[in-house]
Amino acid sequence: MKKLAFIFVAMIVVLSTSCGNSAKREQEIRDSLRADSIMKDSILRAKLDSIRQDSIRQDSLRRIRVTPDMAFLNVHGPVKTVKDEEGKTWEFTPEWKLKSTPSGYICNSKGYVVKKATPYDEWTYKYNDNMQLSQKSYVNTESGGECGFNGNYSYNEQGFISSFISKGWEEETVLVESTRYKYINLDEYGNWTSRSWVLNIKENNPYMEEGMTSHIDADSGTHRRTITYYE
Repeated sequence: MKKLAFIFVAMIVVLSTSCGNSAKREQEIRDSLRADSIMKDSILRAKLDSIRQDSIRQDSLRRIRVTPDMAFLNVHGPVKTVKDEEGKTWEFTPEWKLKSTPSGYICNSKGYVVKKATPYDEWTYKYNDNMQLSQKSYVNTESGGECGFNGNYSYNEQGFISSFISKGWEEETVLVESTRYKYINLDEYGNWTSRSWVLNIKENNPYMEEGMTSHIDADSGTHRRTITYYE
């Protein structure tokens, strides 16, 4: 009888141990699955965050991108059209290339606007390594070049033109012109839509009245333009 009782107790101990081991194993499996799920969630979140950050970077690059085609107008971003206050319109493709220009403007193979020509006048343009308009020259072709100027652009910290200073000639008269710009309104992409300008002209003419060596004129105004963008 004692032997049977001992066997019964032993069976209970074995079963209890077995159940305990089984419960422990089940908990280990649950913990492992939970850890695996957490890891997969972390990896997924990391991938989504990477995609989100890449999208932000791409959008940022899209908003500030500049191409040679855009340098003449000093614009950046997904520009579709630029229309000035005189009604002249410049149109771009979604790839930031010039699609159409006002009459008379000529582009080179890289996309830079390098010349404007009319039956009587000709302007030429040069650019620096930052894709910024750096020089402008003009000659009156009707007079055989007796009237014209050469000038250089300067830029502010925002990358906008701050001044244009030129030295011109008209027969024996020498003209030194200085135009300075201040920016009034920028759009959501940071392109200017209105700016003020002040022009000072110093004239040296050998035929001026005795005792006069120069004459100074001044003028001022505002430039406005409308810019549309691709979505």
